[in-house]
Order: sequence, then C-alpha cells, then structure tokens
Amino acid sequence: MTEGLKILLPLSWVYGFIMLIRNFMYDFGLLPIYRPEVPVISVGNITTGGTGKTPFVEFLLRYFLQRKIETCVVSRGYKRNTKGTQLVSDGIRLYGDAASCGDEPFQIANKFREIIVIVDEKRKRGIMYALRQFSPKVIILDDGFQHRGVARNLDILIVDSSKNLKEIPMLPAGQRREPLSGLKRADIIILNNVHQLPSEKLMNIFDGTLAPKVKMKYNAINVLSLKQAQSFPISTLKNKKCIAFCGIGNPNAFKTTLLEIGIQIVDFTVYPDHYVYSERDLLTIKDIFNLKKAEYIITTEKDAVRLQQTTIPDNFPAASCYYIDIEVNIIEGQDLLIDLLKQRIGL
Repeated sequence: MTEGLKILLPLSWVYGFIMLIRNFMYDFGLLPIYRPEVPVISVGNITTGGTGKTPFVEFLLRYFLQRKIETCVVSRGYKRNTKGTQLVSDGIRLYGDAASCGDEPFQIANKFREIIVIVDEKRKRGIMYALRQFSPKVIILDDGFQHRGVARNLDILIVDSSKNLKEIPMLPAGQRREPLSGLKRADIIILNNVHQLPSEKLMNIFDGTLAPKVKMKYNAINVLSLKQAQSFPISTLKNKKCIAFCGIGNPNAFKTTLLEIGIQIVDFTVYPDHYVYSERDLLTIKDIFNLKKAEYIITTEKDAVRLQQTTIPDNFPAASCYYIDIEVNIIEGQDLLIDLLKQRIGL
C-alpha cells in the first residue's frame, strides 16, 4: 500500500463502522425495505472494480430467455450523464446510448434485445416503474449487494478469488465496500478466477459463511469486428501480433483471456474503468498500432460499447479493430446454482 493510501486508513475505519451500523439497522428492521411483488435476484460484489458481474448477469438472462420468462434488469447506470429513471430497452427498441444509460446496462440491452433494461440511481423507483409499465416475472438487480433497501429472493455475490479479501482495505484506502461480515448475507458465492489461488487459501477467506460456493471462469466465444459488426472464430487471432487496450475494472483478467487465446500481445494499454475515449486517444492507439507493426487492435465488449459514442478519426484502422465476446463457464457447482434458482424464484 502506498503512503497516500495509508493516510486514508482512518477514513476507511470510519467508513467500515458506518457500514456496520447500517447493516445492523437493516438486519433488525430499523430501516425500511421495499418488497416487490415479483422475485428479485441481486447480483453484486463486495469490492469495487471488475469481478465478472456483467457476464454473470448475462448468464442468468440466457437461463431465463431459454425458459421464456420475462425478465427485467434494473441498474443504477454507473457513470451515466443522466439522472432519474431511464428506459434503456423495452424489449424491442433501444433508447439512449452508453453515455446516457451507462456502458454495462447498454451492453446488456444491446446484446439481449428481448430483455427490459432500466437504469435508476434509486433502485426502488426503477423497479416500481418496471412493474407498472412492463409486468416482468423476474427482476435482476444489477450491482445490488449493498443496496439493502430492496428485498431479494436470491442474493448472489461474485468474488474475484485471485484477490485475498482480508488484505484489501475498505474504501477509500482500498477497494472493499464493507466489512467481511457482510459475506454472511450471500445466499450463494460465485468464485471467479478460482484457478489463480490455492484452494486452501481461498476457503479461509470465507470462514464462517454457510453460502454454497460455485466456481466459474470466462470463456472467449468469438471475436467481433468493431467496424463491420461481423463475428469470427476466436482462432482468427491465434498467434497474431496484436495491440490491446481496455478501460475496465480488472484489466489483468482481459489480458489473461488474450494470452489463453494465444494472441501475441505486443502492447497493452490500460485506461481507467468506464473511461470515455476521445479522438485523441484513438489517434494514440493508431500510432502504437503502426509503431508495433501489429496486425490487429483488440479491446473488450464494454469498451466497444463506449467507442460507439466516440467520433472515429478517418485514419484510424477500424477495419483491424476487434473486440472479444466472452461468456461465463461454470466449472463447478452449476447444478447447485440452478437448483437454488428454482427454489428461490419458483418459476
């Protein structure tokens, strides 16, 4: 930890105490909890940054779509430039863009056109709007683990198991959102990147939690052209000389995915999470592409969604720019997860 972050540790202790008091008040009914008339699934995490939450939400959406169950995703729309209730998709049309809706909700809406997607910083208001206008059978509350003002039938916690939660300070000195006692609220814990941490060290993190554990990893499904909206086999990029860039919460996970594909990464540029790209950024990427004599430029799907709101310079090699489509692969515990879904949702 840097000296600057160490200075913030007293603030982290104050923040942690406030979170303990807040959780106590919800646990004992001292703060109101809204109980929607349909089942709610919360998908969240205990740290800031990327844990694989959005791909897991997409996993749930595929599950409900296959069963023809009308589903609505409600998110706060982090980093959007609007306020209040905003419809992202009514299950037919898209409204707004990544800037006005948030990149993750817009990505979900763009990828799953049959799904209703709503953003609202007040989740209760967003859910009430969804029920009033669309009558979905299931609500998925995106990034809802700490949003305790809405009751949920199933609380799913995504954990990046390559990180030891015990060693991560709370905000603002670190990335942890609340004390580790909050882990006990989870109905099920989804362990991502489980192959990167010895199992005995991993399980020590969850001492005292009774929630079942499910292990998952990312699978790169295919590669899509930024310019032509065409998909190609992932083998298209194997052994190819590429530069890569991303502005996501866990850039190392993206880099690992590229290496697993067999891509020859000659430059890897990291921008802040949810970064809004400018023309100047793309010109810099173009210069790196030319300097490294690369064959392709690779980014993530979330970054590709944000690039839709950026003016692409005429001399940018967009025809050589691709993004990776990933899906969640449950490597242990899928039957357990599905059984719990059926029990808690009742559909």
